[in-house]
Amino acid sequence: MKFQVIGSGSKGNLTYIESNNTRLLIDAGISIKEIKNRTNIDITNIDGIFITHEHIDHVKYIENIARLSNAVIYVNEKSFNKMVLKYFKDLNDIKVKFIDPNKPFKIKDIKVMALNLQHDAENCYGYIFTSNSKALGYCTD
Repeated sequence: MKFQVIGSGSKGNLTYIESNNTRLLIDAGISIKEIKNRTNIDITNIDGIFITHEHIDHVKYIENIARLSNAVIYVNEKSFNKMVLKYFKDLNDIKVKFIDPNKPFKIKDIKVMALNLQHDAENCYGYIFTSNSKALGYCTD
């Protein structure tokens, strides 16, 4: 398993995780154009997008990335509802899976567990990703 932080800060957050069979993003605060400028990642090959929380620097490009990749958005229901209310008119045709903390699940060969964090957001998650005896803990803001 390997990862790459593509953006971290108030201008946009996005991290890429890759294992043998799985490609994931954490947050979607960087544009597709900027992702292409900074990396050689094929956005159309993304399996899932994990949202830490609903602030705009974490979700600004979620609609564009989700539509291009056809990836599932993994998010807390409260965060999703807040980001739709604040920033997006319609995400009905985008695949979304609501997740709860401390309930591990798998996406192909990566095991994922969300953790509740404290932040000035409706809800905030950190994540632990595990694959082939390697683990990545991810917390932001």
